[in-house]
Amino acid sequence: MRRQLDVKVEELFTPSQCRAARGLLDWPVEELAKRARLSVEDIKLNEAGRLPRSMFLHHYAIRDVFDDADVLPIPGERAGEGVRFRRRAAGGWAQ
Repeated sequence: MRRQLDVKVEELFTPSQCRAARGLLDWPVEELAKRARLSVEDIKLNEAGRLPRSMFLHHYAIRDVFDDADVLPIPGERAGEGVRFRRRAAGGWAQ
């Protein structure tokens, strides 16, 4: 997994985006925890909004797992935050 420390905050997943991304992938909490190499409790804390931002490596691990699964966060600027699959260039779609 990548550990890029120069990531913008908007590239990290909010608690609701984390839950939505898991739903999009049809993953239980345990699957995300395993892939991110975090505890189930850490994932639950994150999804409840109680994982401190100071635990930035946890947030990056979650972001990296979803990035590897081609799931992107959608900022909540206009229509509300969400998640979507990355559109693949091979399919003729732009990112």
